[in-house]
Amino acid sequence: MTETKKFQITVLGETIRLNSDESVEHLNNVSAHIEELVRKVGKMGVSTNMSPAARLLFAMVLLTDEFLKTDAQCKRYAAIIDEAEKVHKNTKKEMEDFAFMFDKNKYSK
Repeated sequence: MTETKKFQITVLGETIRLNSDESVEHLNNVSAHIEELVRKVGKMGVSTNMSPAARLLFAMVLLTDEFLKTDAQCKRYAAIIDEAEKVHKNTKKEMEDFAFMFDKNKYSK
């Protein structure tokens, strides 16, 4: 069983305390990704007067956009893999049928 650890991240001066069974490395990556998105918001020409909450909301929009694009790409890849598995299964069956017919002809002479 994994051990739950206490962890905190700080974004735009706000500290959030979490309990998680994820690794510290993973949680640091999550925190760094959020910070990067907030920096990206700042580079997009948004108002410098935008409140921290508004910047986080904007970052959440960017994160959701990123997630939905990645999710759609994963679904496309999964469909390709499913199709390849069907082709593989059919090809394997055809090869087995061919081998059976070959063996049958070999012994019927």
